[in-house]
This record gives sequence, structure tokens and C-alpha cells, in this order.
Amino acid sequence: MWFKKVSKCRILWLGRVAEKGRVGTPRRRGVRGDALRDFRNGCIGAAVLFSRDAPLALVLPLVLLTTAGTCIVSPVQHSDDAGAATDARSNDAAVAVTVGADGGTATTATGASVAVPPGAVTDPTTVTIAPTAPPANETGVVGTVASEAVRLGPEGATFAAAVAVTLPVDRARLPAGRTIADVRMFRAPAGTTAFEEIPSRVEGGAIVGLTTHFSDFVAAIPASGAPACSDGLKNGAETDIDCGGSCAPCADGKSCGAAPDCASHVCTGALCREGFQALALGADHTCALSTSGRVKCWGAGRAGALERGHLGRGSSTFPDGTPGTMGANLRAIPTNGALVAEVRAGNSTTCLRFQDGTVACLGANSSGELGQGDMLPRGSSAADLGVGLARVPLGSGVSVKTLASGAGTCALTTTGAVKCWGANGSGELGIGDTNARGDEPGEMGNALPTVDLGAGRTAIALTQGSGFACAILDTNAVKCWGANDSGQLGLGDTGARGDEAGEMGDALPTVDLGTGRTARAIAAGGPSICALLDNDTLKCWGAARGLGDTNPRGDAPGEMGDALPAIDLGEPVRGFSLGFGHVCVLLAAGRTKCFGANAAGQLGLGDTAARGNLPGEVLGLPVLDLGSGRSARTIVAGSGRNGAVGPVAHTCALLNDGSAKCWGFNESLQCGYPFGPYVGTKPGGLGDALVATSVW
Repeated sequence: MWFKKVSKCRILWLGRVAEKGRVGTPRRRGVRGDALRDFRNGCIGAAVLFSRDAPLALVLPLVLLTTAGTCIVSPVQHSDDAGAATDARSNDAAVAVTVGADGGTATTATGASVAVPPGAVTDPTTVTIAPTAPPANETGVVGTVASEAVRLGPEGATFAAAVAVTLPVDRARLPAGRTIADVRMFRAPAGTTAFEEIPSRVEGGAIVGLTTHFSDFVAAIPASGAPACSDGLKNGAETDIDCGGSCAPCADGKSCGAAPDCASHVCTGALCREGFQALALGADHTCALSTSGRVKCWGAGRAGALERGHLGRGSSTFPDGTPGTMGANLRAIPTNGALVAEVRAGNSTTCLRFQDGTVACLGANSSGELGQGDMLPRGSSAADLGVGLARVPLGSGVSVKTLASGAGTCALTTTGAVKCWGANGSGELGIGDTNARGDEPGEMGNALPTVDLGAGRTAIALTQGSGFACAILDTNAVKCWGANDSGQLGLGDTGARGDEAGEMGDALPTVDLGTGRTARAIAAGGPSICALLDNDTLKCWGAARGLGDTNPRGDAPGEMGDALPAIDLGEPVRGFSLGFGHVCVLLAAGRTKCFGANAAGQLGLGDTAARGNLPGEVLGLPVLDLGSGRSARTIVAGSGRNGAVGPVAHTCALLNDGSAKCWGFNESLQCGYPFGPYVGTKPGGLGDALVATSVW
């Protein structure tokens, strides 16, 4: 171990770390607080990459020592093994890192970085990132340069999968009236001026671009009249008009050269083919939304003698998932040509949000959760589907932005209002009583009240758990209402909110997430909820998981705010999903880890032992084995239920090759495999041994 003096900071280099060792946040036994808060006086913060559509890494915080003490925010890993992940950070002008099959990251002192996903290289490769001369505008493509230019090496080589290049934007360079939203990323072969635009997005104060080429990169405002991804022409490196290659991924049926050209990540015969866009997991069923706007569901379509219809099959003689019922034989829910934008799987319901902003729900309806003014289930008869697929009446001019489903359903409208219907035994509809809505005539449409979030407040995100709901407000604060037996409302008691008059609106406190902390994303499951915070840490409360014990959080005074530790994963979190008793997180380079209940093998670790109930268990979790060269684009934890062996649920991941794999509880064949009741409870049952779920 040695130190290199850099101004008033010294950067820590770690030569080799033992296979099970780590360098991480200093802490006392039993204390895991917010790492970024603990080191607020350190030398530097964190630069983060985030991608929902590609298996890309987020850039981890720099690891520095100050003269005042150690500021180690996240692990730095080095290995001589060809397949091991490596991370490099330096205050030098150039940074080099040896990357193997598991990928890695490299970050310069100015925050420029490259994140290489697993499978992007097959042999150990030394990747370099270094400042280079800014481009001259000789081609008329690059207009106003808005960042430093960097060179990614070795020159002339290519990656097997898209990597992420991040360039912090210097806002002082932007002309008057222009913002970071006008900035794009450009690449050119090293030392040339043949710049072309590449797919990119704004992340905080930086531009993140996707590329498979070692070359020069710069963030800039495009020159006037330059080829662009919105000019209606096939030009530059596009594989079809305004998509593929250097532009955004192409829709189904468009031309492609490789999988990253397609939104589906499926390129066959030089055309993008239908594939997975999203997954939704209920307790006993799974639904998939395709890139063509179709939805297919499989698993249990009935419970005892009661036909629920939430698979949308029009009949149910056996659960889908049996031999011969999956793949091309699995019927999509008939929608009479309407394209689906979102699917949500509730306990015994499936709700669809269409591209025109309307909503339809299928399945059980004992509490009016289908919003049709009665208690009749729908979806088990052909008359309920196609032209007969009834829309949920939400009021004049209401257009829905997103949905949340549990025992009922909540809709977030395009104006930021929230409307909920269905069961309401604990006030989860947020309207000051415990009467269900949608089970009798005259309760829906304009008669259905909006949830009072407070004076002038609107919502930007929404989630539902068991008998409660939560929203992220336009201030990025969180409010929760409904059942509170485990402290899931985060208010320091166990009293329900929203079940009596006067408890909502300004009377409902926001959840204390910690000093200066706000929420980027939330998800609820069972009596628990987790929030991804603005500093890329994860906090969970209610019947919380992952804190080294089995105690609930938020049910007594003094347990929230700065007293509530972040889950100690040892590195930033880029995404997560909360199921019935288990949590799965998405980390750098498409790596995934799961913790919590595991009676059905839902953690994907080849056993049934729970994780996170003992100190240090989460930090030491292994990365899930998704197969050779496979990483996760997203991971979803199922809502599950209490089984004879404990909380049982299933988990699914969308992979970087466009496929999906599911494991855990499979009693109703919800994993899509014709065997059960469990998938992945024995060693060797996952990884390459687990075949992809056949849907499209």
C-alpha cells in the first residue's frame, strides 16, 4: 500500500485485496450510517452513472485520504484474475485499468469516466481514459464544446458490448439561453475530426454516452444543420432513420447491426425483433410487456374454485407455464389493437396502462379493485377482453402517467394527482375513511376523490404495499398512508393514517429520511418500504430487511432520520426492487444482489437461508450468477405471500442479451418453467444451468 501526494489530498491505491476482503466505510460495531454523510468533510464526492436500458456501471465515489483522516467511501478492487472486476481512480491526468470478463470502471480526477460492463471484453484488456485536445469544428457536427475531451484507449479496438462514457458538463461554456439538455455526446476515431453523435443522456451535471469504440469523446451542443437523431434522415452511424448506431435504440421492425441497436436487445436477420420491455410480478403470476406494446401473463389464473382472470386468457383450464403453453404459444392479452405502455401485477389483479393514458384492470374484484362499480371478476371470459376490455373511469380529462398495484390500485395522473380504488381497510386509499371504492356504482370517475398530499403538493412517483401506499412529492420528500403495524409509514408509531378525517394533506408528515436527504425512487412490498436516496444509498423501514437484525424500523420514536442506517452494500445503488420479504439491488456493471427472506430460493443463491438478519451479511453478499457474460438490465422482486415454509416469492431479471430469467417460488409456474415448486434452491441450479424464460 502506498500513497501519492496530490495537493492537500492523498489518493489511496490498493495493490491487492484478499478474495473475501474489502476496503470500506469505517464504522463501529452495530453502526452503519450514511457513508456520504459520515465523510462530508472529505476531499471529493461521487460521480454516478445510471442506465435502465443497458447493462452499464455506475461510477463509484473516489477513494481519498485527507490530512484530517481517512475518507474511504467505497471499495477499490484489484485482482490479477482475468475475469475479476477492477476499478481504478486517479488524480493523474490519465487513468488505466485492466478489465476482465466481469468488467470494471476507470475515473479521472475531473470526473470523466468509462464503465465497462461484463462481457464487453473476453481477454484482460488495459483500458485507458485521458484528456485530449478539444475538437476543431471542421466537420460542422460539433458546435459548442461543453466539456473536456477525452481519449479512450487502446486505439483501434472495439468492445463486444456498449460501455458508458461520462463527461461532466462545464455549464460556464454554455451559450446564453442554452441548458445541459441541449448537450449531446460525440465520438471520433482517435486523432481525427470525423465526429458523430452517439446515444447519450443527461445524468445530474454530466452527459453519459454509450459506445462500443475506443476513440475520442466530447460533450457539445450540435452545430446548426449537423446530422442529428431527429432530422428524419438515415445518416451518420444510424442503422435506420434516427435510431440505432449513434442514436437511440430502434423499435421492432427497424434495421439493426447488433443487439444494442434495438430497444428489445434482440437483433435477428438485421432487423429488431419483439422482446422484453418490462416485467411485473404478482404473488402467483408474472406479466411481460413487449417492445411492441403487447402483454403476456403466466402462472396461476385461478385460486380454488374462484376464477380470477388476471392472466387475461379468457379461460383458465390450467396455469400457463406448463409444457406447450409458453413462448409463441402463450397468448397476449387481447386489447383490440390498443398498445400497452405499462403493466402492473397486484395480488390477484393485472392492470394495464395504455399509450393513450387510459387504464384497464383484470382479475379478482372482491373490493372493487377493477374500478368498475361492482365486485365481478374479469378476464376469465372472452367477453371481458378485446373490444370488451373495460377502461377504469377516473374522471373527465384524466390521463394516467403511472400505476401502483397491491390489494387495490393507485394511479398517478399527468398533472401529479393521485387517485386510488379497491380495498381500504386501513385507509390506504388516502381519503379519510375505510370504505372501499369501485365496488359500487357511482364511486368512480369524477366522484373518486384525489389523495390530498398537502397544499400545492403533487406526486412524481407512487408505490403500494400491503394495505398502505407511498408517494414521492414534487419536493422529492416522501409521504405514506394506510396500515402502519410495522412502522411502514415511517412516522415513529404504529397508528394508521388516512382512515379518518383530518389525517391527510398538511396534517400528514413527510418521512424523515435524514439530514438533507431526499428520495429518487421508492418501492413497497408487504409491510416494508425502501427508498433510493439522492446520494445513491438505500434506506428501508417497516418490517425492514438488511439491517443485521429482525427488528422493524419506524414504529417507535427516534428510529428514522439520521438514526436509520442505510443498507450497507459497500457501494452506490443504481436501482432496486422490493418484494414480499426480500430486496434486490442493481449495482455497477449490471451486477445484482438480493437479501431478505429466502424460503423459496428467491435470493438466487442456491439455498433457502435468509440473508441480512445478521450483522455484516448484506455487505458480504455474493453477486448473483446470471450466466456466462450475462448481466442485468433490471431486476424485479415478486410480491409473494406467506407459505408453509415462510415468505415465498419469485424474482426475475431482464438480461443484457434481451432474455429473462426467473427463480424462486414456482408452485403456480410463475417462473415460466414446467417444474416446481421451487427454482434455484439447490447449488448449481442457476447461472448457465437456468435457461431463459420463453415468452416471445
